[in-house]
Amino acid sequence: MNSKHRNSLYVALWTGIIVLFFTLRLVHLSYVLIAPPARILIIDSLYYFQWAERIASGQGVGPTVFFMSPLYPLFLSLGMQLSIHKILAAFLLQVLLSAGTLGLLGMFTTRRFGRTAGLVAGLMYAIYAPSIYYDGVILTATLILFLTMLALTFMDAFQKFGGRFWIFTAGMTIGLSALARPNALILLPVFALVLIQRWKREGWEHSALLVAGALLVTFPAGLHNYLHGGEWYLTTNSAGVNMYIGNNPNANGLYTEAPWLSSAEPYFESADYRAEVERRVGHSVSSTESSRYWMREAFRWIAEDPFGFAITTTKKFMYFMNRIEAPNNVSFFGVREYSGVLRLLTFFNFGILAPFGFVGLFLARKEQGWDIAVMLVAGYLVASLLFFVAGEYRYPVTGVLLAYGAGAIVRTIHRLRAKEIERAQLAMMGILSLLLLCNIPWQTMKTISSPKMDYFNWASVSFARGDLSNASLLFTAALAWDPAWAEAHIQLAQVYDEMDVPALAESEYAAAGITREELERVREQEMIERILPDSLLNNLQQVSSEQLLEIGARFNRLERFNQAVLILERAVEKDSTNLEARFQYGFALEALFRFDQAMRVYQELELLDEDDPMIPYRIAWVFFASGNAGSAQNALRRARDKAERLPSEEERLRWREQLDTALNSFMNY
Repeated sequence: MNSKHRNSLYVALWTGIIVLFFTLRLVHLSYVLIAPPARILIIDSLYYFQWAERIASGQGVGPTVFFMSPLYPLFLSLGMQLSIHKILAAFLLQVLLSAGTLGLLGMFTTRRFGRTAGLVAGLMYAIYAPSIYYDGVILTATLILFLTMLALTFMDAFQKFGGRFWIFTAGMTIGLSALARPNALILLPVFALVLIQRWKREGWEHSALLVAGALLVTFPAGLHNYLHGGEWYLTTNSAGVNMYIGNNPNANGLYTEAPWLSSAEPYFESADYRAEVERRVGHSVSSTESSRYWMREAFRWIAEDPFGFAITTTKKFMYFMNRIEAPNNVSFFGVREYSGVLRLLTFFNFGILAPFGFVGLFLARKEQGWDIAVMLVAGYLVASLLFFVAGEYRYPVTGVLLAYGAGAIVRTIHRLRAKEIERAQLAMMGILSLLLLCNIPWQTMKTISSPKMDYFNWASVSFARGDLSNASLLFTAALAWDPAWAEAHIQLAQVYDEMDVPALAESEYAAAGITREELERVREQEMIERILPDSLLNNLQQVSSEQLLEIGARFNRLERFNQAVLILERAVEKDSTNLEARFQYGFALEALFRFDQAMRVYQELELLDEDDPMIPYRIAWVFFASGNAGSAQNALRRARDKAERLPSEEERLRWREQLDTALNSFMNY
């Protein structure tokens, strides 16, 4: 085949790949746009989208230190100004950006391994299921991968042509990527290490230019943070929280919610972590001080439990290598439930890509540009080991692995054709070994690959919106994946209560192993702990009986008797000699019609305080409410005897009137 025909075929093949790329993504969008992934935004997706709406409406990036990265909502706001269909505009903008990544990937691979490998890499990217997924969700991954490939392109140009422009531009691109996800800053030291190792003294100058480019781009964000928080943060002040999430006694290597979080949504996460610091230290703190506190806590745990840290880090490495896209927002597996495209292409995941990519990196270890590529992968691996593993956080290595994976495929086939069987076998053995490693069915990864949490989150948002029909269907879908999930049963029961179908609600409460009353007590317990004064929150076990009595009596006066029972029960447990606490406890039980319990409390109390007429008076009313008028009258007589022994004539008169009124009620009933 002559050169002209080869070029025509090359263009035709690329045209086919581009058509396939757009077809798969547009069909995928046609599925998700009418489904919960696009119609019910949750957690980070909702936060970014609402932030972008405020930016598009002219409200700016906000008056506080950045907890989440600002570049992505700025990017989304561009699409919102181009179309009234905001979600569709955002997705189409991401698909176009992803097409730019396709072009950069093709050129990057071709520079290293030739045209055929470039075509293979392009085809792999077009059908790579996680890429299709990220292009159709409101998350930063698509933007970051594009910027990563752009940075690699500039680094290649610097290595080929030299000059300060390319290295400075590469630094600016890394800075932009850091404004979308701060862990991109890891590329500055790892790339600087390559530059210094290769160019020695000049490498220091190149590194300085690289860092200067990044600082130029991140300076506005740092200035914003300084003006609104008083300290310089290049991007966000969430590093401390993220460090603690990945390094604490309960860390498992993935994103986990702390027990004090009211919600994983960024609106609440930052505030809840800050509130927990204030609870622990006993005074108010700034967001900056909160971040530092959690950073110190993470390092304290590492120092105190190096063995536990080593185990957790090993888990992070294994999870980083695993095929599962570990979620920390809307998951691949939840979106897959609604996308025929993802269900069709699920087979091509990280567990297939990574073995080819890593073997390709090994085969190219002596070639130009290898050090930059391998250090990029190593940098993002280190970032995951420092913090925690999430599919979105490792996604930036996809471009390198696709390029070198395509190189591995082309070179292995070439070796087979050239009868270099042993070298080809070594490559295939390496791929096979990594396939086994990357596809180990870890129990934790199997658990998180269920879409049940997505269904639950979508259902919760629907419930909060008052969309009861969708909420019931989505909670039911969550339970289809985990029939024993008590919280989902409880939430579904509450939806049925709102829909006024008590029979269905009762069955869901029963499935959760709880009654309405028990649930109410649990919820009230949680509410009590939230409304206690901050000074008492440090350690509830250290709250005095007197303090609890004061709060419980206040609830009684407000006729919030459920809350009063919970607090006063603690007061009595802490000090059974506190007679006022016992009385207030009995009164709250009586008000809730828990007469047997109230009677026991009053009767025990009467033995301890033989002179107070109020106790037999309350016993009389409990007997009366229980339908025992005779015993009620006997209790009133005891109350009258005790009242007559009071030293104050005024008190005796008041009690006579009160007891006469009660007796008339009992006798005329």
